Amino acid sequence: MRTRLLPLAFVAAVFGTGCGSLAAPVDSWKAQNYTVTMYRLQNYEPPQATAASTTPQGAIPPQLQQWITVGAQMLPPNLIPPGLLPNTGTPAPTANQATTRFHGFRVLAFQTVPADVREDIFSLVGKKGNWEAAKGGCGNQFYAEFGFVFSQAGAPATTPTNDVLVSLSCAQVQPFNFAWPHGANSGITSDANKKLIDIARRTFGG
Repeated sequence: MRTRLLPLAFVAAVFGTGCGSLAAPVDSWKAQNYTVTMYRLQNYEPPQATAASTTPQGAIPPQLQQWITVGAQMLPPNLIPPGLLPNTGTPAPTANQATTRFHGFRVLAFQTVPADVREDIFSLVGKKGNWEAAKGGCGNQFYAEFGFVFSQAGAPATTPTNDVLVSLSCAQVQPFNFAWPHGANSGITSDANKKLIDIARRTFGG
């Protein structure tokens, strides 16, 4: 009897972990029903004009120009930073005006994510297959279009939240206040890119 149980125990151990399980700490966020807030961010602000500047004010970096030509067309107009694409609204206020920021980026909108979308975000962030080695498409720069805040309900206001900046134009994410569960694989796969766009559309509309 014992010899028959061993193979069954082995099968249970293998399939019990499941390829669909979430990596830590995302698994605990889901188990504890963390709240998720999503931010829509202005990924680039033209530098203030100076006498010594050789770059025309408002010039868009080449990495962003490439993304505008290809990737940004997949986003609904109301999810694209104002003034980034031709004929998509007035430019955002200049940097010297008071504004709310998220890790340095201007906040255009934010929304507490509905429960069904929150499940998809946990799945996106927590599953290894959505991430790959970062390709460094933006060099030393980072242009974030979206941000996520994972927070435990009822936690003291001084408790740091678990934040993620998302740059579709750089195909990469940046975590804050927690260890990224996939190590060096912080690059966004093409499939994850589509999932992020869908999550943004369902959260903000469009």
